[in-house]
Amino acid sequence: MAGPNLPILDERGRLTPEVKKCMELMAKYKICVFTGHRSYPETLAMVQYCHEVGGHILLTHAGAMPWGAGASGTVEQSKELVKLGAYIEIALHFFVGAAAIWPLSNPPGTTNWLKAMGPERIVMSTDLGQPTALHPIEGYRIAIRMLAHAGISKEDLKIMFQKNAIDALYLDQTAPSGVW
Repeated sequence: MAGPNLPILDERGRLTPEVKKCMELMAKYKICVFTGHRSYPETLAMVQYCHEVGGHILLTHAGAMPWGAGASGTVEQSKELVKLGAYIEIALHFFVGAAAIWPLSNPPGTTNWLKAMGPERIVMSTDLGQPTALHPIEGYRIAIRMLAHAGISKEDLKIMFQKNAIDALYLDQTAPSGVW
């Protein structure tokens, strides 16, 4: 990546006080926490604390990884994170491929993962647009057609591509007074 990861866990595997304070403020002001590229233990700690303080958290690039469990862990672990309120992002470049940069397309793996998880807390994104990849809008078009062809219902597609992002980002709610 672009440099070393900033530590978010202390030597006992607990979130650092600084990370907790940030998450508390984000919950207070209705700002969704994005996990970034983190390990499952880091993700779990963040989800548990976000649940404790009543905030929203989106596990970025977390589910349906072509090489196996991502930051949200296995399907069973992902379901536990969802029970704690986590939203799990699926980046479509793993589904429709991103040419030379990410030659990891795995449509059956993605659709099987989605069917096992259900649509309730899944947020679809593209992560496309790199010079050798599909344009994001074309990527969305292809992925939606592929998912529909694989048996994902139109209603579930609307939940994953529209509703959940709105909910995760608090776009359907009014910010607390004094925020702006």
